[in-house]
Amino acid sequence: LSGIDILNLTGTTAVLKDITKTSSNKILFNINKSINKSIDDIADNFSKIPPRDVVDVGKVIKNKTNKIDNKINHIFNKKEHKLDKFLENFQNNPKQAYDVTIDALKEEISAGKLPNNFTNGYKINVDGFEIEVRGVIKNGKPEIGTMFIP
Repeated sequence: LSGIDILNLTGTTAVLKDITKTSSNKILFNINKSINKSIDDIADNFSKIPPRDVVDVGKVIKNKTNKIDNKINHIFNKKEHKLDKFLENFQNNPKQAYDVTIDALKEEISAGKLPNNFTNGYKINVDGFEIEVRGVIKNGKPEIGTMFIP
């Protein structure tokens, strides 16, 4: 290569680097512009939510919590369910015993053993106790209607 060829190559390389840098900057600018527009759109949508809807979401969460609390109360405060010894394994904490049972049912779902509708009863071993659980699978999660030791 002659000296002129080397100068032309060097100049071409510099021009290509400049074009690449300019193109990259334009692409990044457009990406940032899109992201900022999306964030602005999201913020605009949130500002359009009436305050009452936010309160309603709080009520839904509270109602769901109350429903579970009522369910736990129904399950563990009935002597005929025979869950006293089972409950002792969880320091007499019904919520903890309930959660462990839910986790065991989730494992049964993962293993493909738990039917979608187990309202006629499904026996499961939880912490060494044979528990009969009745309920359904809703949105991929077990919902207990009742449980007891037969």
